[in-house]
This record gives sequence, structure tokens and C-alpha cells, in this order.
Amino acid sequence: MSDMTQNNDISGDAVARLLYQFQDKTYIEGLVTSFTDQLQDIEDVIFDVRADRWIDTASGTQLDNLGAIVGAERGGRSDADYKNLIIAKIGRNTSKGRATDIFTIFNLLTSSDRCYLVQLFPAAIGIYADHDITSLNTDDIKDFLELALAAGVSLDEVGYYLEDEAFGYDGDPANLGYGSTSDPSLGGKYASLV
Repeated sequence: MSDMTQNNDISGDAVARLLYQFQDKTYIEGLVTSFTDQLQDIEDVIFDVRADRWIDTASGTQLDNLGAIVGAERGGRSDADYKNLIIAKIGRNTSKGRATDIFTIFNLLTSSDRCYLVQLFPAAIGIYADHDITSLNTDDIKDFLELALAAGVSLDEVGYYLEDEAFGYDGDPANLGYGSTSDPSLGGKYASLV
């Protein structure tokens, strides 16, 4: 939204701006407020409509209407999940197939904070969420992302990794290395495909 601010006292401001010789005149103030009260009603409605048309502030039927515009069906989703789907659908509709587009859409669909994208030979990718996504319908996620990818690129793998248990090579302080046969609690875990 832009930086527009709503004036909740148009009549008071109009009366305060009267020239000195018209101040404290009951009939003049009545005439001015008869016009400005109507302006206040119009401004209130404009700001309500404006607020209800933004995905972040819409709910219920307004959200359903926004979803219909972009072609996203609610399908029993809560308002919060439906907002993510609408934003992801807008992202898919406007995607140029760039990695940043895919990251954004995937994070919205899986409610992930971070994801990991891998290039696979010859023209494919794999993408992994930072939490367990086995409870989600990953076939829908794959179908959804396939339409956002660049032409000729396919989505071969969708999975997840647990960030605090992730495997990583030496030099990556955020990840764990190889384990040990004598101590199974050592080492990190590979990502899981779903």
C-alpha cells in the first residue's frame, strides 16, 4: 500500500481552516460541515474498500473473490493458507522461471523459511524445504511448480531436510559431517524425498 493516510476529522479540519471572520459562526460552520460530513463518509468507504482489496488484509468472501481473479480455488483452506496460495499463484502466473521465483513460490506453498535448490543433469532441478513436508500434497506442489519453471526445465525431486540435523561437508559450520559406525548419534542426515 502507498503512504496515504486517512483523515478521520475532515469536518473539524474544514471548520478550523475558516477565515477569522467566519469562525464561531453557527450557520457558516453548519454549512461547511453539511458538505464535509458527506466527504468523510466517502473517504471512510474508499479506505475500507481499499483495505479489503489487498491480499494481506482481505478475509472470507473478499479473499475468495481475489482467488477467483488469479484462478486459485480455496478448497477448504484457512484464510492464512489461502492467502499463501493466492500469492504463490500470482508468482506462478508472473514467473520467468528464475531460481528466485521458484524459491518464493515453493516457500509459500510449503510455509518454509528457507529452501535448497539443486541443479540436476541435464535440465532439471530438485528443491527441498527446511522442515518435514510429508503431510502436504507434494504432487500438487510438483504440478504447481512445473508451470512456473523455465521452458525445458523439469522438476525431478521435491523433498525436505531438517536444518539442525543436515549433513554437510567440512567447512560448513551450520551442518554436521559424516557419522560413525561406533556412534550412530554423530553426523548429519541427508535430505528426504517425498
